[in-house]
Amino acid sequence: MKANNFVNLFIISVIIGFCGLVNAQQTRKYHSPEHEFMRAEELFGMQQYGSAKTLFTSVYEKIDEPFDTRKQSSLYYMSLCASLLCNEDAPKLAYYFADQYPEYMHLDRVWFTLGNYYFTKKQYKKALVEYSKISTKILSEEEMYAYKFKVGYCYFLQENYDAAKPLFAELQQTDNEYKNKATFYYSHILYTEENYNAALIGFDKLKEEDTYSSIVPFYIAHIYFNTKQYAEIIAKKEELLSKSSSKRLPEINGLIAQSYFHLQQYNEAIPYFDTYIQTNTQTIIPEIYYMAGYCYYQTRQYADAVPLLTKSISDNDSLNQYAQYTLGDCYLKNQQKEFASRAFLAAHEKGNNATIKEDALYHYAKLQYELSSNPFVGAIASFEKYLNDYPDSERKNEAETFLSSIYLTTHNYKAAIASLEKIENKSVVLLQAYQRVTYFRALELFNDNNLDEAEKYLNLSIQNNYDATTYAQATFWKGEIAYLRGNYKEASQIYNLFLNNSRSSLVAEYPLCYYNLGYAEFKQKKYSSAIKYFNNFLGLEPQVSNKKMIADANNRVGDCYFMLSQLETAIVYYDKVIMLNFYDVDYALFQKAQSEGGLSRYNEKNKTMQQLVSKYPNSPYLADAQYEIALNYATAGNTQAALQAFDQFIANNPNNPLVKAALLKKGSIYYNTERDEDAVNTYKQLIKEYPNSEEAGTALKSIENIYVANGNVEDFFNYVRSVSARQITVSYQDSIMYNAASEKYFNGNFVDAEKGFDQYINRFPEGVFIQKVQYYKGECAMRRNDFAQALPAFRYVIAHESDFQFLLPSLHYASFICYRDSNYTEALNYYQKMSTIATLPSQKTEAMEGQMLCQFHLKQYAQAIELAQNMLKEDKIDINQNETAHLIIARSAMQIDSFNLAQKHYQILSRQSKGEAASEALYYLAYIQYLQGDWDTTEKYIFDMLVNITHDYWLAKSYILLGDVYLQKGNSFQAKYTYLSIMENYDGEDLKAIATEKYNAIIAQEENQNKKATDTEDNETEE
Repeated sequence: MKANNFVNLFIISVIIGFCGLVNAQQTRKYHSPEHEFMRAEELFGMQQYGSAKTLFTSVYEKIDEPFDTRKQSSLYYMSLCASLLCNEDAPKLAYYFADQYPEYMHLDRVWFTLGNYYFTKKQYKKALVEYSKISTKILSEEEMYAYKFKVGYCYFLQENYDAAKPLFAELQQTDNEYKNKATFYYSHILYTEENYNAALIGFDKLKEEDTYSSIVPFYIAHIYFNTKQYAEIIAKKEELLSKSSSKRLPEINGLIAQSYFHLQQYNEAIPYFDTYIQTNTQTIIPEIYYMAGYCYYQTRQYADAVPLLTKSISDNDSLNQYAQYTLGDCYLKNQQKEFASRAFLAAHEKGNNATIKEDALYHYAKLQYELSSNPFVGAIASFEKYLNDYPDSERKNEAETFLSSIYLTTHNYKAAIASLEKIENKSVVLLQAYQRVTYFRALELFNDNNLDEAEKYLNLSIQNNYDATTYAQATFWKGEIAYLRGNYKEASQIYNLFLNNSRSSLVAEYPLCYYNLGYAEFKQKKYSSAIKYFNNFLGLEPQVSNKKMIADANNRVGDCYFMLSQLETAIVYYDKVIMLNFYDVDYALFQKAQSEGGLSRYNEKNKTMQQLVSKYPNSPYLADAQYEIALNYATAGNTQAALQAFDQFIANNPNNPLVKAALLKKGSIYYNTERDEDAVNTYKQLIKEYPNSEEAGTALKSIENIYVANGNVEDFFNYVRSVSARQITVSYQDSIMYNAASEKYFNGNFVDAEKGFDQYINRFPEGVFIQKVQYYKGECAMRRNDFAQALPAFRYVIAHESDFQFLLPSLHYASFICYRDSNYTEALNYYQKMSTIATLPSQKTEAMEGQMLCQFHLKQYAQAIELAQNMLKEDKIDINQNETAHLIIARSAMQIDSFNLAQKHYQILSRQSKGEAASEALYYLAYIQYLQGDWDTTEKYIFDMLVNITHDYWLAKSYILLGDVYLQKGNSFQAKYTYLSIMENYDGEDLKAIATEKYNAIIAQEENQNKKATDTEDNETEE
């Protein structure tokens, strides 16, 4: 035996397995190859292929001659047996046989059998390869039928219908075991070719066959549906349902439902749509959802229609347009106008049906008129677009009227102005609207302290004078801007323009104008005219609800008469404030006492001051009153009472700037009453405690006079030597340079003054006037906004703390600069010092506000809340400070999750604030509900408050929050379009990025769901 044949034989032996080898070895002992071959053929003929294969293997191994016919035939039968038994070695045996005996006469049978092997294994591509090798002449009639079917089926599964079709067509013409199968697949091919009539003939032949009775109705129903024989489907629905497989049953329900839909029998369609949607396990196409939703819509079941129509929204613009339009009408019928408006807008933007586009845009615009709440989906621009796109519409006049009304009712005046400015030919109605929205936009900006922009829009409103009332109001607020800028002369002129307007007395600003005009004149020291305007205001007292303003106006009139030295009349007005007993009574008492002192009524002055001290122990004028009482005693010649009063004042107010004056006055009393020793001791106390003050210089001169008068010059020199040399040189060494620089400062020549102050600092770093110089230098730098130069100067004054005249303003400036530069720790330190030495209410509230803001920025939220609460207890905080305090409490409370406290103060802000704080408050009131998981309340609150949010940023945040609510409630459709409205219409990149991220997350989730729900392969065709 040749070596290569031996190797091949060994491989075959391994393939066959050791069991076959053992059997073959056992057989050798008892049987000859001839006998075994004959027995193997008998077993093969009896279809006992396993036993036959074993014997054929034994014969093959025993015969060494490769071309022995028995050896060839044994390998041939081994191949056939392996294929018939579906053994894994079948392909190897077949190919080994073909390799060894390529000219064998029955080789076609090997390929046919191997083809059947692959077919059985469902390896149809490989089966086709083997079938293609044979000559069909070797096949019997039955084998020929099998061959044609199997080859056709292999082509069918590869969707090579052109090759499969003639094979199936031939098989269905004669009676054979494959006839029904061939008819089925042939009809299926006709069905795919949309040759429905021919396909129907074939399927009708099979509908009673058990094998196809569950699937054929599916094809028949589809043929009826595709040929629009909807009535046929309805007529045979019971038969179709009863004969459909459980897997196909949902789709049959779907076809029945759609047939009813096309026949406009919407009520009958609903149960079948419901069954189809509930039982279908595959992805449902958007058209099905639309038809189901439309059926509910047509039967007025709008709430049930909405979720179905929502699910029908897809990338199909044409379907989208119909779905959105129908969805909009459903929302409208359910009074869900906000949702309806969005749906109508989408119906206008999607699809090409011109009638629907126009009608949807009009409905959307009209809903915006009713809602006036959502600028981010084109609240105002909708009517503008309608008028521009459909200029000849029959609804033009109605649309223009709606548009004008929206301009006047919406709070998004910025968008309204932009929209109006796009319309070139404005009617009078729109011009009037333009005048008003520019006015309201100006008020928004005014409330946000953006005076430049506010004035710009007020000028636009005044220029477009189509409404006299709006013109008058705009004039008033322009005067307010001039006043706030300190342009009092201009403010007076504008206020008078307002008063000269015939409509001024009809608007709410009329009394306020007299009040403000009085202040403008007062600031210009035009006291006589100020009296006139304040009295005009007081004459309108019934129209004024603010009692504080009444008291304040009386005080100002009193001040005017005081400044005009008409003290008797001044007292009359101060008494009115005292009688009102409501606001600034302590100030009125103080000023009344001063007036009485001016009239030399010292006893009355003393009584009035004592009344102030006893009734208002926390008054900011308390220290001044105590000082005036002491001074009054001194003026009246009651020296003993004066000395006691000065001592009491000094003891009660050790840090008050007037202590220096009190000590000097006390020393003067001792000096004038010849109590020289007491006088000298008092003066020395003054010099020791305030060595660099002007009062110390005066005291030193008085000590000199006393010592000289008593002949104790040497004692004076000894005293002088015991104190710093600086105190001797007050009037001699550095005063010339200081006076030169300060004179320029007080004359307004700040550039040269600053140079002089720098020279002084360089030459006299420890000079007598160093604190004054540092302070004035800091002020010069502040005038040119050079904060970096100003801060070191103020720090110097604060660090030395010896001259209280400049300490408080230095703290004011230093805290402002540090806060501006976000150096909150240092700013807080200055504000805290300021609070300990402040005397006036404005100074105290400034210090409290500064501390509160610094603590908030330093994230010391509990301290910030406490400071803000204390600040709100103060009587004389202004409107802005009141608003800031509430804001800080609310913001701090949010940071520490104290939602009840935050809610309380945001509610206050939402009622009383007019600027951005109100918009912030409204947003957070909704957000708190969201954090607490109350989605319904949050949603309702957002819709209720949207018309009152005036700032784009907070409006955009509110809509993002609304999208979050929809998402929490499972309405991803509405959430997606809410986020999209921000992406398309909001200008700020920060919130647009947030909306985009949330929108993309929904899109990604939808895509993931679609992937999971892809159609599974239909295996029923293989059965």
